[in-house]
Amino acid sequence: MIRFRKEHAALRRDQFFDGSVNERGVKDVSWHGTKLDHPGWDDPEARGLSMTLAGFGRDPDLHMMFNMFWDSLEFELPIVPGRRWCKAVDTSRPSPHDIADPGSEQDALGSTHRVEARSVVVLVNRA
Repeated sequence: MIRFRKEHAALRRDQFFDGSVNERGVKDVSWHGTKLDHPGWDDPEARGLSMTLAGFGRDPDLHMMFNMFWDSLEFELPIVPGRRWCKAVDTSRPSPHDIADPGSEQDALGSTHRVEARSVVVLVNRA
């Protein structure tokens, strides 16, 4: 996990988020729930939260999905033209299979992604 953080500048910002948009049109931070742009801040029954962090320059964007529910949840994925989402982290898998080696991440196909009970999935996007 330390290596993953070191490899992704979006996780090591030294400035506050300010609404900047990267060259792919992704905002520096966007909050969601299981549905895009609906984080459910006012929903006491919400059991899923997700966020998208923009990568700037050559850094990939990251999409993180947090399932606090006792059952799996289906999360909508943001569309970034010309890019595909790849699963880098899945805490529902046993170690050492919970974190993929760089470049060996599996594509997350479709417009949604299932996140298992009480786990976190981190996707990176690739060209």
